Amino acid sequence: MENPNHQPEPNRNPEKPDVVLKEMKKTLLFLAFTGVVLAVVYWLIK
Repeated sequence: MENPNHQPEPNRNPEKPDVVLKEMKKTLLFLAFTGVVLAVVYWLIK
């Protein structure tokens, strides 16, 4: 008995929407964190 889901589909879309959303969230969090750090550094040195 073979599992039809076992072998990967050849034309599977690697850019799934949930993966893209996760990447966007990571990027947004990184940008927000960087912005906060830059603001704190700027506030400390001004």
